[in-house]
Amino acid sequence: MVGCGVLVKTLIGIDYEVSVIAVGTLMLAYVVFGGMVATTYVQIVKAVLLVIASLVLVTLVWMPNGFSLPAFLHTVVDNPNVQAQVAKLLGAAAETMTPQELGQRFLEPGLFLKDPIDQISLGMALVFGTAGLPHILMRFFTVPNAQEARKSVVWAMAIIGGFYVLTLFLGFGAAMHVGSDVIGGIDKGGNMAAPLLAQYLGGGQNSLLGNFMLAFVAAVAFATIVAVVAGLVLASASAIAHDLYVNVIKDGDTSQTQQMKAARIASIGVGIVAIIIGMLAKGQNVAHLVGMAFAVAASSNLPAIFLTLYWKKCNTAGIVAGMLIGAGSAILMVLVSPNMTYPLKVLADAKIVLEGAPAKPAVEAKASEGIMCEFFTTCQKREAAKPAVESVVSVPQKIAELKELLMRIRSQEAVAGINKQIVELEKSITKANEDLAKFQGQSTSIMGLKKPLFRLKNPGIISIPLGFLMVILFSLLKRDKRAEDLWEELYVRQNTGLHVEDVSH
Repeated sequence: MVGCGVLVKTLIGIDYEVSVIAVGTLMLAYVVFGGMVATTYVQIVKAVLLVIASLVLVTLVWMPNGFSLPAFLHTVVDNPNVQAQVAKLLGAAAETMTPQELGQRFLEPGLFLKDPIDQISLGMALVFGTAGLPHILMRFFTVPNAQEARKSVVWAMAIIGGFYVLTLFLGFGAAMHVGSDVIGGIDKGGNMAAPLLAQYLGGGQNSLLGNFMLAFVAAVAFATIVAVVAGLVLASASAIAHDLYVNVIKDGDTSQTQQMKAARIASIGVGIVAIIIGMLAKGQNVAHLVGMAFAVAASSNLPAIFLTLYWKKCNTAGIVAGMLIGAGSAILMVLVSPNMTYPLKVLADAKIVLEGAPAKPAVEAKASEGIMCEFFTTCQKREAAKPAVESVVSVPQKIAELKELLMRIRSQEAVAGINKQIVELEKSITKANEDLAKFQGQSTSIMGLKKPLFRLKNPGIISIPLGFLMVILFSLLKRDKRAEDLWEELYVRQNTGLHVEDVSH
């Protein structure tokens, strides 16, 4: 919802909140009126478009390097935009590094997640979470038997894995050709990187092909998000209508019409919640939100599914406890992690920026000094190169010559870089003043904390094992003889696809 809101806001120019509501309404129309069939076709179309768009962009990014990986990586290392971004991230540590060292640092871990344990935790969440995402698991309902299900899983793993690899090069391309300043200037969450890269590769902002590619990639992203959100809403509504309403509230005594009505009402309810959360998450990075969602899926759904299939003693009590504690622990650890906003830290950072504001005149002076140094050096070189007979020239000619040299010097990249620093400093000062006004008088996060209790940004390394442990522990504490007896039947069905009436008891 956040991604779609940013896309629509950027491309059409309407408010973010209106964008989220419009996207949510469209998604609800798919689910309420089309159900599984409409959602399935949307996901098929978006998968094809997503793969095509990714291949085209990666091909265009690689093409100047002759499709050579070493040559491409050398280009990344030598790129000024990449080097400037690394210098900004490293701060004072970058002052002693050469441009090539800065570029090389971009290819190494630790710029985004500085703690290696945090990197492992994120990796666990992304890998295991994929196996527990509800809208992916729902695809098993669209295949006729177990054999076709296995084939579909193999194809899905190949396509998803290939796409994940392609996103690496899309990120490299956006960092080199677009730059973090441009991407962050349009959306501070950085969610427009891929569409802006497509626009650049097509010829730029003022070209017909560039704007067409921007629109195409934005449309692919839009279709992807609508398909994913529709699948999630459908999965949630199906669980509420079938499992909760039919089997718990009505004890299985409902008609097909009542089930459909319950599913539609549940879809609308879940959709409204998704829209509200999407508006509250304004400005958040989509990749960051995805990481948290994967952590919840890996901590809650995966332990329940895996142990149901492969552990005979797994039962309802274990699954309920594992899902609740696994998901709850993942969410709770995120709420007390560095991901949240801590006013005291924000205020301290803002004061540091403002206290360094007097550096602005120094930067401007440095710019002037740089201009004059290069100016006089160039003059000396040119004077030394002239024959002695030409040493005497008219005053107007000398003035004109010096003005020409001055204009050339002012257009050099060194001066442009210093001016860029001035602009960035002005932005930092503006943001610092805004933060001071916004958080003045506040001292705690929404959880009432002055600083994080959990130092990792990604909870997967703790919440995933905890989810498995809770399923095992509560299954052993509350033994269920019936569940153990039915496991043999389940084992046959999961491997053969036979229905219960076809299984020999």
